[in-house]
Amino acid sequence: MRNHKRVLFLERNLRNEKLGVMYLAGALKQRGHHANLIQTDKEDIHARIREYRPDFVAFSITTGEHVYALQMARDIKQRYGTPNIFGGPHCTFFPEIGFDTDVDFVVQGQGERAIIDIVEGRVAAGFHKSEMAVHLDDLPNPDRDIFYQYEQFRDNPMKNVITSRACPYKCSYCFNHSQLALSRIDNETKRWFDRRDVSTVTAEINRLRDKYGVEKVLFLDDSFIQSTSWLDAFLTGYTRDVRLPWLCSLRVNCLDEPLARRMFESGLEMVNYAIESADPDVQQRLLHRGHISNGDVIQAIKLFDQYGVRARMQNMIGLPLSNPLEDALNTLQFNMRHRVTDAWCSIFQAYPRTALGQYCLDHNYISADQLRHCSESFFDESRLDIDNRRELYALQKLWYFAIDSNLPLDLIQILIRGAFTAETGDLLQQLRFRCSRKKLYGIDDADAQLSINLQSRERWKTLGVQDAANPADAAPLVRAALADTTVPDRFIEILAGVDLDDGTTKKLRSYVNGERAFAEPIYTINDNTGELINTDESIYIRGTMDPDAQDIRLMSEAHFMRGMAEVRIDLNGNTGSCATGSSSQNANAPAKQELVTVGLLNGDGETPNARKRTNGCKSEAPDERHLNQFLA
Repeated sequence: MRNHKRVLFLERNLRNEKLGVMYLAGALKQRGHHANLIQTDKEDIHARIREYRPDFVAFSITTGEHVYALQMARDIKQRYGTPNIFGGPHCTFFPEIGFDTDVDFVVQGQGERAIIDIVEGRVAAGFHKSEMAVHLDDLPNPDRDIFYQYEQFRDNPMKNVITSRACPYKCSYCFNHSQLALSRIDNETKRWFDRRDVSTVTAEINRLRDKYGVEKVLFLDDSFIQSTSWLDAFLTGYTRDVRLPWLCSLRVNCLDEPLARRMFESGLEMVNYAIESADPDVQQRLLHRGHISNGDVIQAIKLFDQYGVRARMQNMIGLPLSNPLEDALNTLQFNMRHRVTDAWCSIFQAYPRTALGQYCLDHNYISADQLRHCSESFFDESRLDIDNRRELYALQKLWYFAIDSNLPLDLIQILIRGAFTAETGDLLQQLRFRCSRKKLYGIDDADAQLSINLQSRERWKTLGVQDAANPADAAPLVRAALADTTVPDRFIEILAGVDLDDGTTKKLRSYVNGERAFAEPIYTINDNTGELINTDESIYIRGTMDPDAQDIRLMSEAHFMRGMAEVRIDLNGNTGSCATGSSSQNANAPAKQELVTVGLLNGDGETPNARKRTNGCKSEAPDERHLNQFLA
């Protein structure tokens, strides 16, 4: 009998290297055991099992992945009799998975020590509660070879590093509230928030540079700014010992200009911001994310932008709202307005034992059975009983391209009405990853998928106009509508293959002919405060304001896009009508004035911007005639 055991980790649909599995493999190898990995969707699993002859197969799973993992464990046990080990977030929050007769070992909590006890035979099969918090400096180095046997991970110039596994927040859609509760039960809360010593972090990165040629570092911490004293030591050590470009997520309400400058000087290249929804009411009431405001995010983007640090936005659509598509489009426009470099978008999944999952159940957005059997991926579908699920699916697939190429909202609203199949979604998802790899990592895959052929596009525009009267084929119209954009040709060809119904084709034909297909969108994001008012009665002014200006120039989005006439309002509220946006010019106004956009006023005729800086600027509440007059 071999003293050293073989553990085979089974994964599928891998897009990124998983540090959790690397740490488990590192713990096993430190004890002299063997660990390997197989991608079950890309390799012959049975050939690998016969070749490797594992003593255990292991699954590190999130909720949704557990259904496939259970089936795979059942099949392997029936064929080979190989025992299995289940761990990962799903097993921590749903340890009853161990009641399944095909499951041998279940680990709740951190798995590095527990997996050693299992493979070395110190514990019997069944449920094992491990510590909820470990200090990462006490663990062996993650074994990266287990992933870097695959070219897709080995050749990626950006590698993942983590300095803490803690998140201090309790967002309603996440399990972190349960993680914190379990830590309190075990008196491990303080240890849960420990950070690695800076010297071990920089040493790990330098090893990565020496062995794998890493060119930039992605820190996977949920919030990189948790302790300003730790961050100060990190910036000093990283600047001195590493100086590679790096990326992170951070708590933006802890940021100021001196800190932003220091982070840039140390090599910070991109920051990930998570707004999920651009509506502050949704953020606070529904998502429990009141710790960060739109204004905080906007200020952080501006602070970093002056140093050339790029922004990546994390969004979530398909929320349990009366009009989830409107919320999604508002959030899309927030991203576009602030010209983020990269945008990540998921479709909300209601997970059991989360606050928002329970909310969906209580308010009849989802059945108890659907809540128990949630989707494997948060990219592929919504299981909520909400309007516009088909359009939300399509919007998620178009999200990155819409922001990257600044597609007109009118065109987006037409395209998402198409019949997006699962195959179409997969093709767009694959293309989106290729585009991100090129933009973020400098990898272009040496293929034509990302190319733009200007001669073809000129022909597409001509053919689109010629075929505009042909109701049978929408493909030429799709090509013509996208010909002047910067999306890859491959994106256009994928969209040209999407079926459009007659009504959508008619709108697209109108768009190609230069006509408006939809009423001008009103989106209520205030660049100065980050406010967003999302009610049918609200139209207000949106934009940045010079705090020293007595006058401000206002322009509707329709006028702004077309370079048409502007209107004025006196910030002192002494003259003019807020409802129509007219006023006399203040002769003493300073020369510097910034453009903002005009939308509906709120119910009592005030604008949120003006209300913050004046004593009212009241007028009669606007009606539809005011809006139509303004947007004509």
